[in-house]
Order: sequence, then structure tokens, then C-alpha cells
Amino acid sequence: MAARKKSYTIREKRGWAYLDAWHRGRRYRPALYLRFPATCEADRRALEEEAASTYAEIVSGRRRPQVVRASDEDLADILGEWVAEIETLQPTSAGAFLVYAGHFVEHFDDLAVMASEESLNDYQLARLAKVLRRSVQKEMSAAMRFLRWCKSRELLEVVPARPPMARGLLGKRAGVQRAKPVDVTRAEAIKIIAALPLYSERKVGGKRFIIRDRMRFAWELGLRPATLDRLEVPRNWRQGSRVLELHDTDDKARFGRSIDLTAPAKAILEKHAPASGLIFGAHELDWYLKEAAAKVLDKARAKDFAAYDFRHGRARYLLDVSQDLRGVAYVLGHKQVTTTNRYVAPDRKAGKATLRAAKGR
Repeated sequence: MAARKKSYTIREKRGWAYLDAWHRGRRYRPALYLRFPATCEADRRALEEEAASTYAEIVSGRRRPQVVRASDEDLADILGEWVAEIETLQPTSAGAFLVYAGHFVEHFDDLAVMASEESLNDYQLARLAKVLRRSVQKEMSAAMRFLRWCKSRELLEVVPARPPMARGLLGKRAGVQRAKPVDVTRAEAIKIIAALPLYSERKVGGKRFIIRDRMRFAWELGLRPATLDRLEVPRNWRQGSRVLELHDTDDKARFGRSIDLTAPAKAILEKHAPASGLIFGAHELDWYLKEAAAKVLDKARAKDFAAYDFRHGRARYLLDVSQDLRGVAYVLGHKQVTTTNRYVAPDRKAGKATLRAAKGR
């Protein structure tokens, strides 16, 4: 029979051992009055016996819960527990909250600093200098949710008010993000891919990296560029398989799924996949793509064209030929079809086709 998992851990603070336990939704951090770490077998046994005895007192109700002050705990540890709970209750949201937690750890020294309206306002302004308003609003909602969670666990006595955000503060786009993608048809995408070189000019690790077939593979399955970077054998694909296996850690949306390979996609894997290791790897392709796009698209679109536009173009094409929004969402790795809607926004071409189909009816 497997050993029962402990409901507590032993932690160190300033050289002394403390119990760290949860029981019935409450946090306990009593001192064990023993040195940490234990240096010999007898000391380790005494530490374990004291921890087990103290935890038994907690379960029996003889020991009352302790209010843990913000300064007593590391902010990263607290956020880790919060995200872990979200992952259990809302697994589809955990990825986003993990990103928010990283921003909080980077900005705030500890929970006590974070738990003030002034500090939250400073964070809000700092983030508006880096990302758009709607992104900051999501982060602030997450911050307030986290602080309320801390109060419910008696890590805080008071939750600060959420600072208001002035209407004129719009924020800015992060990095080199564009306001909108460059729309490409299937015919244009195939021409751009055909204009790409087979391999790179320079070598990486003694080999030239794949360009043309990588982009054709990206078009076939509509995968994110970052997901392509991570694909490897045998984790995601094995020789002869007709299915690409994606795991939660492979995709931005943490949507592990099996994708049926198209004939061109399968042929590309059979041609290029190694016996083990990365299939494509992460490489800089922007220069190659823009040069190829300049041969196919008008000057304005070619200037802004990027690898991600194959994903948008494929989404629109798949919806046009299948009329199945749920299927397109699955292929792209969207857990909500509302996300897919942003990839297939209405346009004049679709409107003309609809009116033409309805002519005389």
C-alpha cells in the first residue's frame, strides 16, 4: 500500500524549524523549537516526531490557527499556493494566473507591500507603460482576487481598495505586436512558402535549419510559432504516426490535444524528424519571411508580414471550407470559441459571398 501523503511540510526560518500546515481551510505555522536542518539521524527523527505531534494537535482542535503576517512569508510561495488552487478549480485559467503571479513577484517586495492601495496604483501605472489598458485591467482583477484569497487564509487582515484607473490611460502595445494581423489567402500563403529557401544560409550546430517545410507545416496545422519550436521526437510524434500529440506545456493556452496530421504535414515529419530530439527548434526567420512575402504581397502587407499570419490565414481558410467553428477552435488550440472569433473577424469578401448566395431568395 502506498504511503499516505503528508498534509504538512517542515520549513526553516532564521535557523529554526516551523510546521507549515493547512487544515479545514486555515493556515498553521507553529514553531517546533528545534534547529533546522537536522544534522544527524537522531535529530531528524526528533524533528519528524515533533512535527507529527504538532499536526495531530491541529487536527484534534487543541491548537488554534495562527494569523500569518505578510512579512513572515515569501510572496512567491504564497502566489504558488494560490495558482495551485486555481489549477485545481479552474485548470483552463491557471496559465494566465501564473503569468500574472510572475508580474507580481517582479514588482512587489512582499505581500505587505502589495497589500496597499498606493503600491497597487504604482504597479498599475508601471504596467500601463508596458502593455495595453485591457491587459492591466485583467492583471488588477487578478491582484484583487489574490488579496481576497490571502484574507480568507488569514494572511491579511484587510484587503485594500482597488485603485481607480483614469480613462485617458490607454497603455501601450508590448514589444513589436501589431494592431492587427496581415490577412493572407491560401493561394498567397502557398506562394510565400514556395518563395522561401529550403534551408537557412547559416548553420546552427553544424547544420542548416529547415525553413520552407517548417512554414508549410505551420500552415497545415495552424500552430503557434512557439509551439513549433518545442516539437520533438518521441514526445510529440513517432515515425509512422498519423497524429501529433501536444501536451499542456507545449502550447500557450495549456491545451494538450491530439491533432490529426494532413498528408503534407505527415510527409514533412517523415522527411525531417530525427530519431530523437527537436524537430524544427527555435530560429530567427523574420528576414526570410519578409523577403518571400515581398515577392507575393503588396508593399504595405509585406512590410508587416510575420510567421503568425500563417496561423490567422489558416484559421480563416479552415472556417471557409468547413463552416465548423468548434473544429477550427480545436485545431488552433482555443479552449473557448470566443477566442477563435477574433481570428475569423467579418470582412467585405465574406459579406459579398453571403449576399451572392442569397441572391433571388
